[in-house]
Amino acid sequence: MRKRTWLISLVWVVWLIGAQATVYAEEQSAESLFGGDRGNWHPSLGLSGYWTDNLFNTADNEKSDYVAAVSPGLWLAFPARFDKPASVPTVNNAAGGMAYSMMDDMTEYGLYQIYASYTADLFYYDEYSDEDFTAQKAEAKLGFYPGPKTRIELSHVYDDNREDFGVGESSPDQDDKYTGNLTTLTTGYQLTPKLNLQALGSFYKLDYDESFSAFREREDWTFGGKITFELTPKLDLFGEYEYVDTDYDSDDELDSEENKFYAGVTWSITEKTRGLAKVGYNNKEYDGDVSDEDELQLEVQLDYRFSPKTAMRLNALRYLNETDTAGTTGRLTQEVNADLRYQLVPKVSTNLKAGWLNDDYEGDITVGTDTDSRDDDYLNAQVDLTWQALQWLELTCGYSWEDRDSNFDVFDYTTNTLFVSLTGVL
Repeated sequence: MRKRTWLISLVWVVWLIGAQATVYAEEQSAESLFGGDRGNWHPSLGLSGYWTDNLFNTADNEKSDYVAAVSPGLWLAFPARFDKPASVPTVNNAAGGMAYSMMDDMTEYGLYQIYASYTADLFYYDEYSDEDFTAQKAEAKLGFYPGPKTRIELSHVYDDNREDFGVGESSPDQDDKYTGNLTTLTTGYQLTPKLNLQALGSFYKLDYDESFSAFREREDWTFGGKITFELTPKLDLFGEYEYVDTDYDSDDELDSEENKFYAGVTWSITEKTRGLAKVGYNNKEYDGDVSDEDELQLEVQLDYRFSPKTAMRLNALRYLNETDTAGTTGRLTQEVNADLRYQLVPKVSTNLKAGWLNDDYEGDITVGTDTDSRDDDYLNAQVDLTWQALQWLELTCGYSWEDRDSNFDVFDYTTNTLFVSLTGVL
């Protein structure tokens, strides 16, 4: 009864705040309420809660719990701007710290652009309060544009977070907190009206708090170049090369060098569609006594608007990943994610999400009496409903489902989650 009362109270508070804010501000803009009309600073605040039937993502002895989260945030821009730049998609399992590519930023700036952002998620657990923690992410970018043909951008991402429960071989009593730092320098030059050159270098450092995850700590150096040819004003062809040197702190056998070659296309053909597709080859050579890997790599990012009310986003990826399981050297990851958004009425919309991911590990592990190479399949789905109470305030509620099916039964799990959130963003 206490748990049910806790959740009902949270939902009631979130709904009441949204309703009262709507009544108070229905004839006022966010700028007049908070003074954000200059466009230099943009605060945000989220309140959310969820219930899950399998908090630790375990195969058996499942534990349910209620979780509340407070999510403050702030982003700054000088000179002022109202559109927030895309967040850098850091992934701690990907060599170099990133799996998906950043879409080219075609914004025209003045001489410079300074951008910084900070977000935090403060999680509070009802039954398992020992799991309370705070996740933080900070980003900063300095762009220098001395002429219409030249772009120089220096950026840094700080990610202080925790692995999802059940990642790798972690057990419910293990706390996989980590810190990732990614620094990137990118330069671009327009050689001709149709030909662009780009070079980049980056450094990624990954650290874990606990000794049982120390084998995953590493440093990655990445260097690369890209040539883009404008076939039409809305269609570009490109060739890309990337070199990644991965240096593990404690396991020299996993140190490696990767050479990646890609050919691809980016498009923004109409207002309805924008995307990127590239295919390539990755040669990964290990420094230790580990077999080298040669794999086809693939990436697709597609945004498509069927109508003013219906839009879809599709992502697909095939790439070599770093390991999260002791005794294995790496893994081949393949994934597909789709997100369909439909506007039911002017202020109410729904999202349908679905995804599949497969992790095929290199190297055999022993679990109980079984010895084999690990192979995991993940399926996930989510449906949610969003009420855009104001231009800057929205209320969302929904349900999500995730299932992992491994060839080792101990790694299987199924998790169901109900959630509600109220978010205000200037």
